[in-house]
Amino acid sequence: MYLIMELWPPLSVEVNGVSKLLSFNNSSIVSKFSKIDLSDINLITQFTKKTKIAIPFVLSQHNTDLKMAKKMSDCLGVGVLNSNMSIEKQSHQMKLLYHSWHDNKSLYIYELQKNDNIKDEIKKDLDDTINFLNKLPKCASIKLSDDFIERSAELYRNGCNVIFIDSPHGYNKLVGDAVEKIKKELSRVEVIAGSVNTEEAVRYLCESGADAITIGCGSGYKHQKANRTGYDVPEISTIINCANVADTFNVPVIGYVDTNNIGDVCKGLGAGADSFIMDSYIKNNTKNSSIKIDLQATINDISESLKSSLMFVGAKNIEEFHSKIDFIKKY
Repeated sequence: MYLIMELWPPLSVEVNGVSKLLSFNNSSIVSKFSKIDLSDINLITQFTKKTKIAIPFVLSQHNTDLKMAKKMSDCLGVGVLNSNMSIEKQSHQMKLLYHSWHDNKSLYIYELQKNDNIKDEIKKDLDDTINFLNKLPKCASIKLSDDFIERSAELYRNGCNVIFIDSPHGYNKLVGDAVEKIKKELSRVEVIAGSVNTEEAVRYLCESGADAITIGCGSGYKHQKANRTGYDVPEISTIINCANVADTFNVPVIGYVDTNNIGDVCKGLGAGADSFIMDSYIKNNTKNSSIKIDLQATINDISESLKSSLMFVGAKNIEEFHSKIDFIKKY
């Protein structure tokens, strides 16, 4: 990836250290010659080391109840079941979510077979389709309270295969220790940790055993953190720098930045995120109407915009998007 910055007088240069200056507001994707048509593009992406999703869109644990988690599963994305409830209630909701997914497997197979976002080789063979479905994440969040191991174990027993650690500051010994303990006690469970914003933090969580890492200020936190603590980050450069480190550990990156702009999501995915948490945009576009109808329409709208962004740089998938994208700094 090359980062292009306009200087004064205007001059295009390859940037290394200057990448620290790129944010959503001051950057734009550079269009390139392309041989790609929208029909050539698929959006399947790595979510954790072992799981993939059909679309790179995620609803985080913040206010994601059972109903919304089910709807995101129906759309072949991920809804992280929130932890603002007792262990018994959350594990019961995970059981309902798992059985809803299992009972509707034939419907999901049908959706996968007709879904234009999926690779052709997955759609050709029914066994491949079923194998893909079986690896879809069933994800729930935990807080770092005294009962986090008990909660994680109950969630796993009820169908959860990915634990999302809910922490506003992931570069923390408590988070690293929790990742290690969950991985030791529940070897088949994958763990998502974060949010972090530096290469050192990413390396720390990867070495602790994280299977995916969230990068950014967190959904709903950006303006609050900036206004109350002075803590803020340039989104594009943060994702680029952190994703480069995560790649050396083969750990996927999840963009976790509050935005209502689809273009920002495209930039974040191009910068190196494998998937993106879409809380603000999805929730703002599913108000006052049928969640089922509106959520699917919203996902379709975002997907079409993302496909156009990939086409503009000549990329067939998210992985190619990472390697082919260039940015230009705006004034």
